[in-house]
Amino acid sequence: MQFYGDNRDFGPSGQILSQRHSWDSQAHLRYHLSAATAFSVSISQLNGGETELDGVRQNDRQRRSRVSVGASHFLTSGWQILGTLGKDLSVENGVREDVRMNLRLLYVF
Repeated sequence: MQFYGDNRDFGPSGQILSQRHSWDSQAHLRYHLSAATAFSVSISQLNGGETELDGVRQNDRQRRSRVSVGASHFLTSGWQILGTLGKDLSVENGVREDVRMNLRLLYVF
Protein backbone atom coordinates (compact mmCIF):
# COMPACT_ATOMS: atom_id res chain seq x y z
CA MET A 1 0.00 0.00 0.00
CA GLN A 2 1.26 3.48 -0.84
CA PHE A 3 0.28 6.67 0.96
CA TYR A 4 0.72 10.18 -0.42
CA GLY A 5 1.07 13.58 1.24
CA ASP A 6 -0.68 16.78 0.16
CA ASN A 7 0.97 19.31 -2.13
CA ARG A 8 -0.23 22.63 -0.66
CA ASP A 9 1.46 24.77 -3.31
CA PHE A 10 0.33 23.14 -6.56
CA GLY A 11 0.30 25.17 -9.77
CA PRO A 12 0.57 28.93 -10.26
CA SER A 13 -2.34 29.72 -7.89
CA GLY A 14 -1.12 27.52 -5.01
CA GLN A 15 -3.95 24.99 -5.02
CA ILE A 16 -4.01 21.89 -2.81
CA LEU A 17 -3.37 18.61 -4.63
CA SER A 18 -4.23 15.48 -2.63
CA GLN A 19 -3.95 11.84 -3.65
CA ARG A 20 -5.76 8.84 -2.19
CA HIS A 21 -3.77 5.72 -1.27
CA SER A 22 -3.06 3.00 -3.81
CA TRP A 23 -2.20 -0.66 -3.46
CA ASP A 24 -0.28 -3.15 -5.54
CA SER A 25 -0.81 -6.89 -5.08
CA GLN A 26 1.59 -9.40 -6.62
CA ALA A 27 1.89 -13.16 -7.06
CA HIS A 28 5.06 -14.98 -8.12
CA LEU A 29 5.78 -18.60 -9.02
CA ARG A 30 9.27 -19.96 -9.54
CA TYR A 31 10.36 -23.38 -10.73
CA HIS A 32 13.96 -24.52 -10.20
CA LEU A 33 15.08 -26.60 -13.14
CA SER A 34 18.40 -27.15 -11.34
CA ALA A 35 20.38 -25.57 -8.50
CA ALA A 36 21.62 -22.94 -10.98
CA THR A 37 18.62 -22.38 -13.27
CA ALA A 38 15.08 -21.17 -12.54
CA PHE A 39 12.00 -20.08 -14.49
CA SER A 40 9.36 -17.70 -13.13
CA VAL A 41 5.96 -16.16 -13.85
CA SER A 42 4.49 -13.12 -12.09
CA ILE A 43 1.21 -11.21 -12.10
CA SER A 44 0.42 -7.90 -10.44
CA GLN A 45 -2.55 -5.59 -9.98
CA LEU A 46 -2.30 -1.85 -9.14
CA ASN A 47 -5.40 0.03 -8.00
CA GLY A 48 -6.16 3.46 -6.52
CA GLY A 49 -4.35 6.78 -6.36
CA GLU A 50 -7.21 9.10 -7.38
CA THR A 51 -6.27 12.78 -7.05
CA GLU A 52 -8.26 15.72 -5.70
CA LEU A 53 -7.63 19.36 -6.57
CA ASP A 54 -8.90 21.72 -3.84
CA GLY A 55 -11.23 18.93 -2.66
CA VAL A 56 -12.68 18.16 -6.12
CA ARG A 57 -12.15 14.57 -7.24
CA GLN A 58 -10.44 14.28 -10.62
CA ASN A 59 -11.85 10.81 -11.50
CA ASP A 60 -8.35 9.58 -12.38
CA ARG A 61 -8.12 6.41 -10.28
CA GLN A 62 -5.44 4.12 -11.70
CA ARG A 63 -5.85 0.44 -12.50
CA ARG A 64 -3.22 -1.78 -14.07
CA SER A 65 -2.83 -5.55 -14.56
CA ARG A 66 0.58 -6.86 -15.59
CA VAL A 67 2.14 -10.26 -16.34
CA SER A 68 5.78 -11.29 -16.79
CA VAL A 69 7.88 -14.41 -17.34
CA GLY A 70 11.55 -14.81 -16.61
CA ALA A 71 14.54 -17.07 -16.36
CA SER A 72 17.73 -16.91 -14.31
CA HIS A 73 20.96 -18.86 -14.36
CA PHE A 74 24.08 -18.80 -12.19
CA LEU A 75 27.01 -18.71 -14.61
CA THR A 76 29.42 -19.37 -11.72
CA SER A 77 28.89 -19.53 -7.97
CA GLY A 78 28.96 -15.71 -7.84
CA TRP A 79 27.64 -14.50 -11.22
CA GLN A 80 23.96 -14.70 -12.16
CA ILE A 81 22.17 -13.55 -15.31
CA LEU A 82 18.43 -12.87 -15.17
CA GLY A 83 16.01 -11.89 -17.94
CA THR A 84 12.32 -11.01 -17.77
CA LEU A 85 9.72 -10.27 -20.42
CA GLY A 86 6.38 -8.73 -19.53
CA LYS A 87 3.45 -6.63 -20.64
CA ASP A 88 0.47 -4.78 -19.28
CA LEU A 89 -2.79 -6.67 -19.75
CA SER A 90 -5.01 -3.68 -19.00
CA VAL A 91 -4.41 -0.05 -18.01
CA GLU A 92 -6.81 2.68 -16.88
CA ASN A 93 -5.46 6.22 -16.35
CA GLY A 94 -1.80 5.41 -16.78
CA VAL A 95 0.95 4.65 -19.24
CA ARG A 96 0.58 1.28 -20.97
CA GLU A 97 3.64 -0.91 -21.55
CA ASP A 98 3.15 -3.17 -24.55
CA VAL A 99 6.48 -4.88 -23.90
CA ARG A 100 8.91 -4.72 -20.97
CA MET A 101 12.29 -6.43 -21.17
CA ASN A 102 14.78 -6.49 -18.31
CA LEU A 103 18.23 -8.02 -18.30
CA ARG A 104 20.30 -8.13 -15.13
CA LEU A 105 23.82 -9.31 -14.43
CA LEU A 106 24.40 -9.88 -10.71
CA TYR A 107 27.53 -10.62 -8.74
CA VAL A 108 26.95 -12.11 -5.28
CA PHE A 109 29.77 -11.47 -2.82
